Formats: sequence, structure tokens, C-alpha cells
Amino acid sequence: MLRFDLKSKKFSFSKKQRFVFTLVTVVACLLLNLNFSWAITTAKHYNELKFPPLSTIKLPKYERYILENGLVVY
Repeated sequence: MLRFDLKSKKFSFSKKQRFVFTLVTVVACLLLNLNFSWAITTAKHYNELKFPPLSTIKLPKYERYILENGLVVY
């Protein structure tokens, strides 16, 4: 049973609660470790990377202006 001791200002756990808490903590740490270890893989060489072809770029119509101070604006 979970109890709070006013003198020491601490919670006191039974042996069963302590065991379950420790077991859950260890299992959670193991699962987190396994999860991150799968994410670490070696990167491919840049020659082995495959990308889809680029789409064509459509430029908008523009006009060229030259300001009085010589600055070119499109």
C-alpha cells in the first residue's frame, strides 16, 4: 500500500509496488534503447541515392526596368 510519511515527507512503497515499478522502468528503458538502435543505420553513398526527375520550371512573364540610379528591376 502506498503511504505518505509526514515526518520524512516521503512515500513508502510495499515490496510488490517497488518490484513492479522497477520492472516497468527496466522494460521501458529496454524498449527505448531498441527503438533508437533500429534508427541508427549506415547512410548510403551519394552515388547510390535515387531521386525522381525534376519537373520543368515555368518562368513567369517579366519586364525589365532600369531606375534613374541605374538599378535594374524585373
